[in-house]
Amino acid sequence: MATNNKIARHKLIGKTVIITKGDMKGQNGRVTHVNGNMADLEMLSRRHKFNISIDCIREDRSSEPAKMDVTMKREPDAGA
Repeated sequence: MATNNKIARHKLIGKTVIITKGDMKGQNGRVTHVNGNMADLEMLSRRHKFNISIDCIREDRSSEPAKMDVTMKREPDAGA
């Protein structure tokens, strides 16, 4: 019998974040791993990895594409 043993993936893994506290405040990085309340960050400006508390980072929403309302309006035919 197969078991369904799945470990939940943290929502920040793979996301670009901004550091909000500490010496690196304002720097951008990508979350590569989360263990408890600590996240492994890979800095975008240089290839440097380090651990940081999840309380000291927030998701960078400026890197996401803007959601646009793309509703197509059909023009009436002139010859009809």
